[in-house]
Amino acid sequence: MNIENTKHRIELLNAKHKRQHSIVEVLEAEKAPEKAIQKAKIEKLAIKDEIVALEASLSESIIGGVN
Repeated sequence: MNIENTKHRIELLNAKHKRQHSIVEVLEAEKAPEKAIQKAKIEKLAIKDEIVALEASLSESIIGGVN
């Protein structure tokens, strides 16, 4: 994945993470079953993990001058 594609993927994932955060908040506010809340939180964390990994990869690419 080149730098521009990685940046775009990070932007998309940040938007997805924000939506997932809203879902978690709604589930908690509506007193949804704990299992549903946990599932939503796990998905949110998985998205964040992918963002962090891509940002690290992007930093390495920029520092290394790889496109």
